[in-house]
Amino acid sequence: MALQYGPTEGYGPLRAWVAEWLGVKPEEVLITTGSQQALDLLGKVFLDEGSPVLLEAPSYMGAIQAFRAYGPRFLTVPAGRRGRTSRPWKQPSSGSAPLPLPHPLLPKPLGRPHAPKARKRLLEMVMAQGLVVVEDDAYRELYFGESRLPSLFELAREAGYPGVIYLSSFSKILSPGLRVAFAVATPRPSPSSPRPSRGWTCTPPSSTRCWCTPWCRKASRTP
Repeated sequence: MALQYGPTEGYGPLRAWVAEWLGVKPEEVLITTGSQQALDLLGKVFLDEGSPVLLEAPSYMGAIQAFRAYGPRFLTVPAGRRGRTSRPWKQPSSGSAPLPLPHPLLPKPLGRPHAPKARKRLLEMVMAQGLVVVEDDAYRELYFGESRLPSLFELAREAGYPGVIYLSSFSKILSPGLRVAFAVATPRPSPSSPRPSRGWTCTPPSSTRCWCTPWCRKASRTP
C-alpha cells in the first residue's frame, strides 16, 4: 500500500485514527499534504472573486496566501491584548457571508490563546449568522498549560453546530518533512456548501501517511 497510489480522501487507517482521537466519524476526516493544501482546498470550495474572508490582525500569512489566489475581500479585526478580538465580528451589510478564520489555541504569529469566554462568545456570533469557520490548529499539542482549553471545533460539536472546519498537522508533533495534515468537517458544513471535486488531487502520496499511522498509534498508547 505504501508504494501504491493513495485514495483521494487519504489513507484509511490514518483517517480512522484521527477520527477516534477527535471523536468524529472517519468519513468526516480528509488527509492532506500539509495544512496549506487544506487551506487551498477550502478556498476552491468556498471563495469566489470578491467573497469576504474575516481575519484577526495579525493573522497567519499562509492562509492569506492560500486564499488570495481566489480574489476574496479580506476583512480584519484587531486582536485584543489577551488574544481575544477587541470588537465584535459582524457580517458585512452587503454581499455574501464571510468565511471567518479565527486564531486557534496558540495563534501564529501572536501565540496568545483566546480565553474560554471569548471562544464561546465568538461561537455564539458565528452560530447566529450561520457562518462557516476555519480553525487552523497546528500548534494545539504544544500547549503545556495547567488545563486543556477546548477548541472552537469542540465547542461547536457540543452545541450541535456543523459549521466549524478543523485543521491540524503532524508537522509539529512528528516531523515537518512528512507533510501530513488533516481537515475535519461534516459532509456539508452549511446548506449552501458545494461538494469538493476529486479533481483537486488525483492520487495523493501513500508512503508518508502509512509511516505516520503506526507512530500515532504508538503515541496514543503511551501514558
